[in-house]
Amino acid sequence: MEGEIVEFQCVTKIPNMIVTWLRDGIEIPEVEDLRDRASVDDNGTLIIRPSAIGDLGEYTCIVTDNVGDQQSASAFLNVQYKAKVIYAPREVFLPYGKPALLDCHFRANPPLTNLRWEKDGFLFDPYNVPGVFYRRNGSLYFSKVDETHSGSYSCTPYNELGTEGPSPSISVVCYSFDLIVFQNF
Repeated sequence: MEGEIVEFQCVTKIPNMIVTWLRDGIEIPEVEDLRDRASVDDNGTLIIRPSAIGDLGEYTCIVTDNVGDQQSASAFLNVQYKAKVIYAPREVFLPYGKPALLDCHFRANPPLTNLRWEKDGFLFDPYNVPGVFYRRNGSLYFSKVDETHSGSYSCTPYNELGTEGPSPSISVVCYSFDLIVFQNF
């Protein structure tokens, strides 16, 4: 789970062997996002504190004896975390009378189980709004945008671990091409 301490043990047959750890084929000290959070204790155990989303990958322990012979073993780390919004634009312009999408940009591991939208502080249920549908990825699809679709939206993703909370407010503005004036100088 994200934020917890991760330990990978590397057991050697003979003491005083050289233990080297890799993530996805790169030595741990060379992995910038791990450099300050990972250490290897005297027993060869790799300790990552705290774990982060980006720590996902294959970790390999290489044991080298005093004559240079090597043995290795690998394990895969899958860091799980609550569903979280990773990006929300402050303002979205939807074209009046045209189809449009309103996206919720999120990450979730384990996968998304639910996505809730709010509009102007109230639960927004597209099943009760003609011409608005959920897409598989949780986006809202407007088949024909009208002025009732303008407002302040937020999305909240959920997975079996929960949620990190709602997105910041997304101001949705419906515009018409008739209102756009171009001037030639």
